[in-house]
Amino acid sequence: VFPLASWVESHGTFVNTDGTIQLSRQAILPVGDSQPAWAVASALIKAIRGGEAPYKTPRQIFAEIGKLNPSFLGHTYRDFEPEGER
Repeated sequence: VFPLASWVESHGTFVNTDGTIQLSRQAILPVGDSQPAWAVASALIKAIRGGEAPYKTPRQIFAEIGKLNPSFLGHTYRDFEPEGER
């Protein structure tokens, strides 16, 4: 069992069924030992491969997905941040 944080406890992106990529900002702190999905995925990869955790931020995960998924081609994490936060 992996204690995943809910979307309001995580910072990252979501893709809806029509392919729209949306940025989500953390609104509250995670409850208990829960962690964002990207952190759990990184820990699993580390446990399987050994060595350092391959991803340290949701931005790094997004960049990796962009290399592997044509729907993300040409997008960067920065595309979804408000102008004043870039």
